[in-house]
Amino acid sequence: MGRRRHPMNLVNFLQELSAQKIELFVEDERLRYRAPKGVLTPSLLSKITQYKSEIIALLKAPKVYPLSSGQRALWFLYQLAPESPAYNIMYAARCRSDLEIQTLRKAFEVLMQRHSILRTTYTTNNEGNPIQQVHHNPDVPVNVIDASEWCQEDFNQWLATEADRPFNLEQGPVVRLSLVTHLYDTTALLLTVHHIATDLLSLEILIKELQLLYQAFKSNRPNPLPSLKWHYQNYVHWETSMLAGSTGEKLWNYWQNKLSDELPVLNLPTDHPRPPVQTYRGATYGFSLTNKMAGKMADQIRQLCEESHNTPYMFFLAVFQVLLYRYTGQEDILMGSPMAGRNRRELTEIVGYFVNQVVLRAELHGNPTFKELLQRVHHHVLETLDYQDYPFGQLVERLQVKREPSRSPVFQVAFVWDKLYSSKNSTETTHSEELILEPFAFEQRGSDFDLTLTIFEKERSFSGLWNYNTDLFEKATITRMAGHFKTLLEGIIANPVGRLSQLPLLTEAEQQQLIAWNQTEMDYPRDKTIVDLFQAQVEKTPEKIAVVFEDQQLTYLELNAKTNQLAHYLMRLGVSTETLVGICVERSLEMLIGLLGVMKAGGAYMPLDPNYITSRLQFMLTESQVPVLLTQSLMLEKLPVGEASVVCLDSEWEQIATYSDENPVRLRSPSHLAYVIYTSGSTGVPKGVMIEHQGMLNHLYAKIADLNLTKTDIVAQNASQTFDISIWQFLAILLMGGRVHIVNDETAADPVLLLKQVVQQRITVLEIVPSLLQMILEEVTLRAETRPNLSQLRWLILTGEALPPQLCLKWLAAYPAIPLLNAYGPTECSDDVSHYRIEKSPGLEVSNTPIGKPVNNMRLYILDAGWQPVPIGVVGELYVGGVGVGRGYLKNPQKTAEVFMPALFELEPGARLYKTGDLARYLPDGNIEYLGRVDNQVKLRGFRIELGEIEATLLQHKTVKEAVVVLYDKENNPRLVAYIVSDQLSVVSDHIVSDQLSVISDQVNNEASGQISPITADNGSLITELRAWLKSRLPEYMIPAHLTVLDKLPLMPNGKIDRQALPAPELAVEVDSVAPRTETEQLLCLLWSQVLGVE
Repeated sequence: MGRRRHPMNLVNFLQELSAQKIELFVEDERLRYRAPKGVLTPSLLSKITQYKSEIIALLKAPKVYPLSSGQRALWFLYQLAPESPAYNIMYAARCRSDLEIQTLRKAFEVLMQRHSILRTTYTTNNEGNPIQQVHHNPDVPVNVIDASEWCQEDFNQWLATEADRPFNLEQGPVVRLSLVTHLYDTTALLLTVHHIATDLLSLEILIKELQLLYQAFKSNRPNPLPSLKWHYQNYVHWETSMLAGSTGEKLWNYWQNKLSDELPVLNLPTDHPRPPVQTYRGATYGFSLTNKMAGKMADQIRQLCEESHNTPYMFFLAVFQVLLYRYTGQEDILMGSPMAGRNRRELTEIVGYFVNQVVLRAELHGNPTFKELLQRVHHHVLETLDYQDYPFGQLVERLQVKREPSRSPVFQVAFVWDKLYSSKNSTETTHSEELILEPFAFEQRGSDFDLTLTIFEKERSFSGLWNYNTDLFEKATITRMAGHFKTLLEGIIANPVGRLSQLPLLTEAEQQQLIAWNQTEMDYPRDKTIVDLFQAQVEKTPEKIAVVFEDQQLTYLELNAKTNQLAHYLMRLGVSTETLVGICVERSLEMLIGLLGVMKAGGAYMPLDPNYITSRLQFMLTESQVPVLLTQSLMLEKLPVGEASVVCLDSEWEQIATYSDENPVRLRSPSHLAYVIYTSGSTGVPKGVMIEHQGMLNHLYAKIADLNLTKTDIVAQNASQTFDISIWQFLAILLMGGRVHIVNDETAADPVLLLKQVVQQRITVLEIVPSLLQMILEEVTLRAETRPNLSQLRWLILTGEALPPQLCLKWLAAYPAIPLLNAYGPTECSDDVSHYRIEKSPGLEVSNTPIGKPVNNMRLYILDAGWQPVPIGVVGELYVGGVGVGRGYLKNPQKTAEVFMPALFELEPGARLYKTGDLARYLPDGNIEYLGRVDNQVKLRGFRIELGEIEATLLQHKTVKEAVVVLYDKENNPRLVAYIVSDQLSVVSDHIVSDQLSVISDQVNNEASGQISPITADNGSLITELRAWLKSRLPEYMIPAHLTVLDKLPLMPNGKIDRQALPAPELAVEVDSVAPRTETEQLLCLLWSQVLGVE
């Protein structure tokens, strides 16, 4: 019987050989060795021979090793998205020499044996920890495709498909080599490797060694490559030991100090809403500094770098930081930059994943010059290089960063510097004696981050490549971004001491485009006032009906006569040029008579709503000090008239009617004050906005032009007299010989009555707020079979609030022949300054209906914090210029100076811009998208959140009629709260039990006193459904902590939502913990617990 060979004896023996630096390996199924001279004695050689079969079997068995920190991060991402091609790395080239496929195959097989990382698969052990298994001789075929029947499009399609083909890391292989033969008399080579096994420098090593091996084997020479002293597994061992020791702790302490505070989140403007879970679909866009920029600019950049003792890497990194700053306005920006990770000499020729993402924190505060920023970058980069070896994946784990599934942790943009790879393999032909490879570029359709900028340094020039997530950005946006990058470069080289906020960003073509979008000049009677033009119309159509209220009406002649009589009466009371006259009357003919009568007397009118509380009326009358107040006798007890002369238009009309009905002679100028309207202030104190005749008249003609108003039109006057839209509703149609129909208060607020009056009175133009449209659509839906016939209605105008696209869709589905006009404008600018016509509904993916383009003789500018125009798609603050910009705030010069500014872009002497406080951005077609108020944008947990986006998403749900989201910040615990009005309310209310009737009764009483209370029925299923809806469409940080169902939203007198009147939310926790049930849920739970270090 032969001698029994115990496995432990074999292990001990191999350990003994290793200690003497004797390496055993299998090659072509034969056992071979490498050993220092004189070490391998006859005794040891005999023993090796004795154990030969066992040694071969052991060496051929898979070796199990832990993963490096970087590999663990990629393994985690692979498990989340195993079909993603984002981490495929490819090299593509044309073979410019005769290719022997069998020789190339042999060279590739030797390459596989040389680098164990190419023979590795990945799995988890019994404890759930990821491991890598190195296999001895896996089958990795070289795929050969005959392309003799292909056209170029066929090849491009194959290339894209092959590049996107995912790897199975559990089964392997992690590398593919494909040859496409007979492709226009050449052969194309495509080498694809998963990132977990390689990086770009490793790819260079593979191509270089493949060429050397091919050259040797074709010439019948042996393998020319020296043996490797280290393999990737040695690097894993070194990294593990380093991190466990004092060096690792030193590195950790540095990064903990740098990143321990609240980490900023980059709010880069995107073309599409961010998906709830990050995707890795991507594309690339390349650009070069060509022609005059190529050589000269490269020399200038290098000279600037030399003078400031910086490298081109630091220079371009600083330029990229400036670009992000100008796109976002953020002064604290985190970005990643990959480092080679090969600081040890032993790692220079090893293939594997060594790259480590290093976090770079941009310091842009204080609006520095570019040179000052460059010095900050210089210091930061040099400091960071000393601590670059700490693995990014482990940094994320130890920082306990709250993982947001919709984006990468810590940073979402990266900056890559590529000097070696581009010069050797990307654009230049690589030669060997027997294998000539000419790389060619092709688009890789993956994206690790939201945005990555790679700069390639060549001998005489620089070029760049943008890699972007296609679920966030359109190609046109990235193309513009590349143009802005070039413009910044030119501006920096021309003026390196320029402040960041003032450096040029827009291309020349974009500047001309913005100018073209603001070319709105249109002639109108600039030397006239509304009085002149109305009196001229009276001469043309004296007997036509001018105004109707209920069963009362006046012809143009009758209206003119009454307003003349009132004007003469007011002149006797001292009303003259720019005398301010208050008007507080109920909705009636007297509203229009009073308005025109004041203007004919030369004065300016100030409307007061009879429904205002006494204290608000008191403030307005006290501040304005109106010398004359027009009202009605039934309001005398409520009005705090003070020292004003009171004129009751009802009880005193007999006396007024004794005055002349001839047109009064008064000197009226377009620059005179026309009216003052008080609008709500952010501090809660109303502000009196002063508007001149020229601005008011321009707006009237803008409405006439865009609505194509004629003498046949009937315009509904349904807005409160203190809402600025009431002015054009009263006056515009009177310039065309048409009719004003004044709607009473009850009808104006009731969708059923309003629709009925539109039909009965054959109204052709109606303007309402979106919240009222919602109620009208509900009425239309309920009466689908007896839907009101609105065939005479030519226009429905929406104003006062953001217009949800879903309302447009519903309206046009019911009345496809009646277009919508979305009107936007601040009171401070004579009402509407932009219009957007909607004849087909925007898609549901649109969050906001555009507000359009500027109306005649008005100009709109979207500016950043440095008052510079922003590019298309970039969010800025909206400023208004043009003839409609008002005079300012009554008796409030300080507030006037804050928002009425000297015009930077206006040509007229003394022209000003109005700072709206509204966020907006240009769309590619020149229309403007309204994005909410500057003060309605909140920051929560480092994320900058636009509340309007959450509201728009809620409104897309079929059961939600209205929605408001606020940031509720009490007891240092800020959280988002959503208030909704739902179609399911009546259904929910059916389940209210009898002992809740008293609660409902109390709620009704609260509403009568002006309070709004939450519905107390069990809304659990509705809230659960809405929460799931939001989670499927928004990132986790945008999900409201509380959802409150109301029967209605509180409104201000002008119809806008009163956010201050919303009730406090219920503060109970609404989220129930549910254990993972499916295999997928269990896997995700395990992955997140490992990343976050929690159970």
